[in-house]
Amino acid sequence: MSAPSSQPEFARLSPRQQMGVNCALCDDRLGVGGLVLAKVHWRGMPFTLWACLKHTEEER
Repeated sequence: MSAPSSQPEFARLSPRQQMGVNCALCDDRLGVGGLVLAKVHWRGMPFTLWACLKHTEEER
């Protein structure tokens, strides 16, 4: 299973998307599952962007 190719612009994400509570692509709540979309550094701080399971199913 590969990660979705589109990566959102970090500065435009909500705090919940930046912290990995909500999906970085659609802003839905992640719940118990997700896929790592990207690992980024913003202003010296590391963040992991997550995609919800809905986007992993679209890849199949």
